[in-house]
This record gives sequence, structure tokens and C-alpha cells, in this order.
Amino acid sequence: MYGISCTAPSQCTAVGGDTAGPIVATETAGAWGNATHVAAPSVSHFNSVSCTDSLSCTAVGRDENSGNAIYATETGGVWGNATEIITLGRYTNLESVSCTAPGDCTAVGLDGNANPVHGWPIVTTETGGVWSSVAEVSPPGGGSSVWGFSGVSCTGPGNCTAVGDDGLQPDPIYATESAGVWSPASVVPLTPGRGGGQFRAINCQGPGDCTAVGQDVNINLGPVSVGIYAVLSGGVWGPVTELSTGGLDELSCTDSTDCTAIGGKRVNLLLPLAITESSGVWGTPTSMAASQASFHDVSCPVAEECTAVGDTDGPTFLPIYSTSMVAAAPTVTKFTPTSGPAGTVVTITGTGLSRATRVTFNGVKGTIASDTPTKLKVIVPVGATTGKIKVVTPGGTVKTVTAFKVT
Repeated sequence: MYGISCTAPSQCTAVGGDTAGPIVATETAGAWGNATHVAAPSVSHFNSVSCTDSLSCTAVGRDENSGNAIYATETGGVWGNATEIITLGRYTNLESVSCTAPGDCTAVGLDGNANPVHGWPIVTTETGGVWSSVAEVSPPGGGSSVWGFSGVSCTGPGNCTAVGDDGLQPDPIYATESAGVWSPASVVPLTPGRGGGQFRAINCQGPGDCTAVGQDVNINLGPVSVGIYAVLSGGVWGPVTELSTGGLDELSCTDSTDCTAIGGKRVNLLLPLAITESSGVWGTPTSMAASQASFHDVSCPVAEECTAVGDTDGPTFLPIYSTSMVAAAPTVTKFTPTSGPAGTVVTITGTGLSRATRVTFNGVKGTIASDTPTKLKVIVPVGATTGKIKVVTPGGTVKTVTAFKVT
């Protein structure tokens, strides 16, 4: 499996391919169905998928025989046939897709020649269910090398940011689309002294508000890759910063400062890992498997809950997935109202409040009506007395500073 998109916790769609063609699999209420084939013109595979709801997805990839880009659409839970997109007549591969509504998507990738070796970053847009022809985005240096896009994120129709690299240098690149018009691709400078870098994925929370991840390859030290990230804020890129990981391949963000990235670190074997950013601070990478494997994509529908997909490393390359529920320590900043009788609905505001297992009012258990990462709604129980509110989550326990007054 190469791509995944989750519209809610335990509600995901994954795509990929095998020797018989492109495949899809769906998770519903935490249970994965069998992978099934999508009819395609010939031997093909999907690289990426984007879903706007649990029954509406679009996948993109490549037809191995013709070299053309392909797409397929799921409508009402039923997948249509994989269809070729009009291309530029060369090697074309769509690496990433981002949809803002059913029938409104943007896909990016690489279009190139093998002899002489050169390439161009490409985009294609679906509007109202109709795909445009593949178009080139002007690369740095006039396309004298193998420039290509590997990730795209759209915040609305005609407003996207794509990232990639020069496959021969390499240098990280990006381009932005505003009101349907793409800028030329530009290089994002690396730290002086490094051998080269690649952006592999991007996630945008708004126009000009994005995070990109990838790898910084120091060619002076041999095949050693280091994870990197950079933040686009107000349309201006901050510095490309190294992380204590191997190369990072994909990321998913729930807001501009809370992201999860996946990649791998080679220590005799390629060991997959994940690293999470919380409130703008990246944590320590954690291992996703004890044995050799590759995870290719990750999707986090809400903070602290992510699913990654990939495959085992040879000889069978079996599809795999991993679900992580990272439990942050809870905090409480306020609660309203501050007093009331039994039956009152109290709104508790803070962080790390999702999946709360117990809320008590001076030791008496209340009923949790709803929970999100930042808000809890709890019903004051019969028998409660004036005292502090205690919230218990998988990430820990927190008490309010002041007491709730039972009237």
C-alpha cells in the first residue's frame, strides 16, 4: 500500500498495487476489508489517495505499460475504473493528490525523458469531475535536470502548494497555485555544507501556511539521509531544519503546529519510524516495527490518532498498516459554567482531552456527553458536591485549579 486517507478515526481508505493492477482497501469502524482490484487499462498502480468523506475518494498513479498517468474515483462507496489522463507523451507519474471536495482535486508528479535525462514537475486539476490535461510547471534551471513534485496540499479550489526535488542534485523545490495559476518552481535553500535535500510531502492548513518534510542527503558521507522539515508562514519559508531521524517520506497535520511524519532509518535494515510535532515542537522519533519494513503514507484525521500504511520488505511485499493513538498529557484552562445543579452540562476547555475515560466532580463520576482534543462536555452527576473537577485520559490525569460549586 502506497497511500492512505482517513476522514475520521478508524475510517480510512488505502491504495496501492500488485502484479494484477491497482488495489484499494477500506477500514470501517476499525475493521479493514480485503484489498480489491480496480479495473485498469493494463498493469498499473496507485501512489496516492485523497478522500473528502468516507464514500468519496480519488486515487492517482501510473500505467506501467503506456507510461501515462491514471486516476480513479470512488462515488457513493463504489470505485469507477482507472482511467488515463491526457499526458505529454513521455514518462508520466502522478505521485500525490489533494481534494477539497468531491470532483475537485489537484495531482502532481513528474514528466520526463530517459534519454537525455531530464524532467519537469507536472500538475493536473479536476474541476467538477473533469480532469485537465497534464501541464508542466516551469522548473528552476529550465528543466536541465530531473525536477519533479512528490507532494501537494490544497486548501481550496485553485489554491495549492506542491513540493519536490531535483533528482540529480538534489535540491528541495516548491511551487504555489493561487486562484488557479501556478508560480514557477523555486529552490528552498539548505543549510550551507550539506550535500543536498529533497522535500517528499507537504501539508497546508491555509494559503501560505504549510509544513514540508523530506530528507537531507549528505553526499560527502555516503548513503546517509537525515530527516528535514521547513515551515511556510505568510508565504515565506523558514529555515530547513534537521531532525534526529532518517529520511521522512510523508506527514499529516491537524493544525499548523501539530503534525506526524513517517520515514525510516537504515541500521543494517530499514527500520520504519514516526515523529510527532506538538505545539510547534518536534519530539523524539519512535519505532513503528521491530523488523525490516517500509511505511509509505500516514493520515491523522484528528490530533493524536494516525494510521500509516506500507509493506513488508521482500520477497513477498505484503501490505501492512499501523494505527497509533498518541496520548498527550491533558491540561485544563477553564470550565463553564462554574456552578450549577446536578444535570448541568459543563464545558471543560484545554488540550489532550480526547478519549477521556472518567470525569469526576469532587470524586463523583459525571457523564461525558462529548469530547474533542480541546473540549469536553460533561453532565454534573446526582450526588456531586462542591469541589474540583478531575479529568482522566489515556495521557494522564488533571484537576482544575478552582472548584465547581454545586447549587
